[in-house]
Amino acid sequence: SFPKKGQGNTALVNQMLAAELLAMTDMPSWPKWQAAFYHVYPSGTSDIPKDVDNYDYKKTIDLLAYAVRSSDSSLNFSMKMDTVFTDVVESGVYIHVKKKSSELPDFALWQRNAKSF
Repeated sequence: SFPKKGQGNTALVNQMLAAELLAMTDMPSWPKWQAAFYHVYPSGTSDIPKDVDNYDYKKTIDLLAYAVRSSDSSLNFSMKMDTVFTDVVESGVYIHVKKKSSELPDFALWQRNAKSF
């Protein structure tokens, strides 16, 4: 499971991620990149899951940034968090990492379509 707030630096899952990333010799170099964190729960979940801000993302993001030879600075990195209820994949936290597109960013699209108040 993903580390709770304040436990990311010592969490076993981050130690395992670090070991996997170090063993991968063909990681791309992406100066600009993004990550999507999907918190997946079974579709029949009746209890409200933990708030996504109660997890410790810092160490995980740092490890991923190192792996793609970049940083998590606001100039290089963006992220998305989502909660998904499905029985198609096993419960857990899935991270989708990809190169940041040069296409129109989500904010620019939002800003173009936003109504003034």
